[in-house]
Order: sequence, then C-alpha cells, then structure tokens
Amino acid sequence: MWPFSKKEKKRKVPNPLYRKGDAFVIYSRCGNCGEVFQTRIRRSSEVFQTFGQEPGAYLIDKELIGSKCMNRIRIKIHLSETYRPMDLHIDGGAFLTEDEYLKIKEEEHE
Repeated sequence: MWPFSKKEKKRKVPNPLYRKGDAFVIYSRCGNCGEVFQTRIRRSSEVFQTFGQEPGAYLIDKELIGSKCMNRIRIKIHLSETYRPMDLHIDGGAFLTEDEYLKIKEEEHE
C-alpha cells in the first residue's frame, strides 16, 4: 500500500482526513481486534513540515494502541502545501469513513 503502485494511483482513494476546526480527524479500525478509533490531529503541533526530506510539504506520523489488544496501528500521511493527502499508509489497521465509524459505534451501544 505504501508507496502507491501505478494501479492504486489510478483508483480514487477516499480522503481519510476530516477537517474539524484547527485539526484533522482520522477514523480507523484495528486489523487485529476490530476496535475503532477517532483520532484528532492538531495541525499546530502534530502536522510536521518535511523541508524537502519527504514527498509533500507536511507529514502526519501517528501510532495508535487500543484498549482491547496491543496491536500497533501506524498511520503515515504525506500532505501537499494545501493539506491535501498525497500518499496514505496504514499498518495494522484500516481507514474508515466517518459514517462507517458512527455506524459501528451505534451498533456497539445497542
């Protein structure tokens, strides 16, 4: 999945970043136990400039460990100068849409 192959670049990949005020929110699911995560990324302190060392102008590099298992979920996203995702990578889990996340949370409370 990382970096994208030519075939994957042609396929439209949904943007997993949701802008919420001065932050991004990413929804994901653990590939081991199925636990879902809503992760808030503050643009002021958790989005890093790459200074030409990586593709894109900005980088999000986040690691998640849930409460149900010790599986590590690593999220790495390269962003353009306008904060649009260029390359997406997740190890140990999968990205979810906001609707998928809300549906799962609703089913957990039933």
